[in-house]
Amino acid sequence: MKLSSLSISPPKSQHLLLREAGFTLVEVMIVAAIIGILAAIAIPQYQGYVANGKAQTARATLQQLYLALETYRAEDPSGLLCPNADCDGTGADTHTYTYTENDSGAVTASTILYLTNFTPRPPGTTSAILYDYSVTVTDGAGTAVLTATPKTNRGAPAGAISINFP
Repeated sequence: MKLSSLSISPPKSQHLLLREAGFTLVEVMIVAAIIGILAAIAIPQYQGYVANGKAQTARATLQQLYLALETYRAEDPSGLLCPNADCDGTGADTHTYTYTENDSGAVTASTILYLTNFTPRPPGTTSAILYDYSVTVTDGAGTAVLTATPKTNRGAPAGAISINFP
């Protein structure tokens, strides 16, 4: 017997144990690719759902403002939605009432709050709102446009949301 032809190999049971001890690089790369594909699909979908939820919150707030205006009009029919042209004597055909906050959540302008006692912030919350709210009233028509305009750098989806009153 030649010494070079002798080979010593581990028993088969040890060989199988060594093979099953970890994952190959190809297996790990396949799993990483699958996770990457799922993330590429799921993350934009999630962001879309979050943006849609924020826009729905703004629409719901506009509906609450609409109800506050209805209450105000029922209490004072000649007030905010004046049926005559130039109700306040300024000569302007439209008037805009606003609700805005700074980044810390302090109210900076709120003729809406003054007129209707309306605030877009739910009771008990302290975070700043994502939108500025305005009501543009047209004299003589008795109509208004309620608008929620997204504030910059607060994560609100782009584009204003408007509803007509009444």
